[in-house]
Amino acid sequence: MSRVEVRKSEVWAMGEIAPAPEAAAATAEIAPPPPSPVEALPPPPPAPEPAPEELTPEELPPDDL
Repeated sequence: MSRVEVRKSEVWAMGEIAPAPEAAAATAEIAPPPPSPVEALPPPPPAPEPAPEELTPEELPPDDL
């Protein structure tokens, strides 16, 4: 066994690189990943409209006189 092969097996043992595609496929079939918690969160509420004194002249509604 060459030195490079030993280092590869050490990396595989750490889980950084899969030793074989068959092994990676087998582990994926055993346990599907759990749903991400981000999807379960409700959408954020809409931002409240600013008070009239906070509006710039461009944002003010037109005056109906």
